[in-house]
Amino acid sequence: MKRSHAQKSSTPIAQSGVADHEPQGLEVGMSVTVSPDVNGGEQPVAGNLRFANAETVVIERAAEDVGTVCVHFPRSGYRVDIA
Repeated sequence: MKRSHAQKSSTPIAQSGVADHEPQGLEVGMSVTVSPDVNGGEQPVAGNLRFANAETVVIERAAEDVGTVCVHFPRSGYRVDIA
């Protein structure tokens, strides 16, 4: 299913910010990749960091067919690498 022009041009509303004392030194807007801790053949997902706390990391990424989206990952079981 394709998104309409209005959907593609909408702005994500995901929370923005980084928790105090973030152990990796992550900052909003950093280029990062997120991948599973265990190598199961999944490709890393790249984007710009939008939000991070002890439980969740959110990256913002853009694709021509869907526009700008925010992808949410649990911190447990995933690795965040600064690109």
